[in-house]
Amino acid sequence: MQKKWKIMIILLTILIILYALTSCKEKIQEKKGNEDNWKVYQQLEEKEEQNIQNPFIREETKCILTEKEKQELRNQLLKIVTQCKDIYHPIIDQTTGYQSISREEVKKIKKRFGENGLVCVAENMNMENYEKVEEFYLDYLEDRETDVTIYEVNNDGSFCSETFIYRNKVLQTFTMTLTWEKGEQAEISNGTANNIAEIKYTSKGYLIYSYEYIVAHAALKEYYRVKPLSDTLRILTDQYVSVFNYLNYNFLTQNWDESNVETILLPRLFEDLYQVHTGEQLKKDSGRISAEIYENVMIACLPVTIEELRKHCGYDMESNTYDSGTFFYRGTSPFGEVVDYLDNSDGTLTLYVDAVWPDRNTDCAFKNEIVIKPYGDGTCQYLSNKVQKIELDIPVYEEY
Repeated sequence: MQKKWKIMIILLTILIILYALTSCKEKIQEKKGNEDNWKVYQQLEEKEEQNIQNPFIREETKCILTEKEKQELRNQLLKIVTQCKDIYHPIIDQTTGYQSISREEVKKIKKRFGENGLVCVAENMNMENYEKVEEFYLDYLEDRETDVTIYEVNNDGSFCSETFIYRNKVLQTFTMTLTWEKGEQAEISNGTANNIAEIKYTSKGYLIYSYEYIVAHAALKEYYRVKPLSDTLRILTDQYVSVFNYLNYNFLTQNWDESNVETILLPRLFEDLYQVHTGEQLKKDSGRISAEIYENVMIACLPVTIEELRKHCGYDMESNTYDSGTFFYRGTSPFGEVVDYLDNSDGTLTLYVDAVWPDRNTDCAFKNEIVIKPYGDGTCQYLSNKVQKIELDIPVYEEY
């Protein structure tokens, strides 16, 4: 009996030892497996990091200008800007630190550049010596090596120069900026070169181009208005058209008049009408607008009644407010430009408007005939719109 127990104890001991050895082996294999998995994970992670390509992080484009040519461009920019310091005195906002110069000063600086034979432009102003840009584009089309520099005067007192170069079959821009340190010391950037993937000069006079690599915070397409636009057309554009958006509502993308005006009464139209009517941007404390403000603006700007507004514009009787609307970003919107007008015998104006859409390579995505009744204070009432869609593949406003 004792011998039998001894044998059972020995067998049990052997089983325990075997179990311990097996368990230890499994743990070693598990540990090794985890280590192997970790190594594989690290390798995959490193490989993934290497394969991630940030479109804004790339090798620096090799500039086709020589160092001597780039220095000459810097010297030219510094020279002409220094000559303009007698014209303007930047004003610094003590709250925001933002520096600005007056529109009249911008105009004088732009003219000074032009008198020196340079191409120069500023926001909503005609380009000085624009013919040189047209000559550049013609040379490019005929495969002749050429270049042109466009200087831009900014409203904050800074300057930008963009040199277009076509050389050895390569089309490129070289861009520099000049700012003032405490209004005294000029600082010029080293300059950035970017290859141009596509360039087009439209019949209306827009130079539209895109970079081979999209620059951070830049639009898909960059553009200049090269050919001049008359002062009258610029004023009409600024006063009555420039604020409107083609994609956030259907004010400019469908035919309407007094008989069907309710079809364009979308809440988010109000904000732009408010800016046209008051000359100021709407300040919203909440998502609601008081009925008094909303109705006064809308009735002044459109042939509508209070009943139509309260039915279609998100009116809330309890708070006596309207929905202010929410804007949706849908890429760069076309912008309207008055290209002609007709002074009607009944005191109204018909504005002939083209929708410029650089992202679509066109200076006429839509044609609009907008009839307005202008008032002496610069405001107006919009009476009707007729629209012709020129580019059939371009989307128009869709209800959300």
